[in-house]
Amino acid sequence: MRRAVIYGIGEYYLNNKNKLPDDIEIIAYADSSEKKTTLYSGEVFNDLKVLSPDELSGVDFDVLFICTDYINGNRIYMRLKDTDIDMKKIRFLNRMNAIEDSWDYDIQDDKSIISKIGNVKIRERFLTDFDIVTEIFVMNTYYFHIPADEIVVIDMGMNIGAASLYFANMRNVVSVYGFEPFPDTYQQAVDNFALNTNFIKNKIHPFNIAVTDKEEIKLVAVSAEQTGWRNIFCNDNDKTRVEIQCIPAVSIVSGIIEKNLGRKIVMKIDVEGAEFIIFDNLAKTNLLESVDVILMEYHESPIVITDVLEQYGFKYAVTGKNRFGILYAFK
Repeated sequence: MRRAVIYGIGEYYLNNKNKLPDDIEIIAYADSSEKKTTLYSGEVFNDLKVLSPDELSGVDFDVLFICTDYINGNRIYMRLKDTDIDMKKIRFLNRMNAIEDSWDYDIQDDKSIISKIGNVKIRERFLTDFDIVTEIFVMNTYYFHIPADEIVVIDMGMNIGAASLYFANMRNVVSVYGFEPFPDTYQQAVDNFALNTNFIKNKIHPFNIAVTDKEEIKLVAVSAEQTGWRNIFCNDNDKTRVEIQCIPAVSIVSGIIEKNLGRKIVMKIDVEGAEFIIFDNLAKTNLLESVDVILMEYHESPIVITDVLEQYGFKYAVTGKNRFGILYAFK
């Protein structure tokens, strides 16, 4: 029997503990909430101590199961990276039988994770990577279905390449054009593509470019690890600055459409606040007539573009609330 620690004693664990393997002996529990720990409360759980993360380094265990939902589980993993426990002993209960295709993963020596989700492989390094993989592959945020044999996807805000890989794995997607402004994030995406089979990676055409409304070289402040939350407007003096090449959306989209006449065009936009700049740039032309699907994360109310969507024959739905969510537009 493997000696196991269960991290998380809340509702998720109680509802999903039946998914744990049979070959384990639970020797302790752990929780991020100090008030739930035995050291703080003096209470036990199922006759065993509840430990804090800092106490785990003194426990002799074979496996530690993170037993929470995806978002909390991602944060627990990042918290444990700061301890001296063997990260290769960690497993995620929420990744066991999580999706129709198997979700396998290997924890690397640098404490990153290489996930294999169905046919797709991707390396998760930072907290935002974990959240993005969950959003795209578990929540299926960018799922679409249109009856067409040949579909081309324009991925604006490629980030680490998760969405591009998700699209490229679709049978009827023949090409994915991905655009990511930040050089290190772009390189992480390229490295992720290289992990995959030719069927997937050969469909993807990555570009280290920011899609905006004008052609320019822009100096932007960036955070080293928050790769999923970067935007091209940051001027924080405390952060490192990098040069970003900006190209108008009209130039990019028109070129892709010309190369793919007769194919359905899907446009995914996740650009952390630049979405309406891109949309306004495209709306000045008739290019939206040639776009069939728009999947857009918004950071202000999308009501400002609904008239344009209707003008070009789109029907749309919006998820989220206030100033953040996803807009889905289809013809």
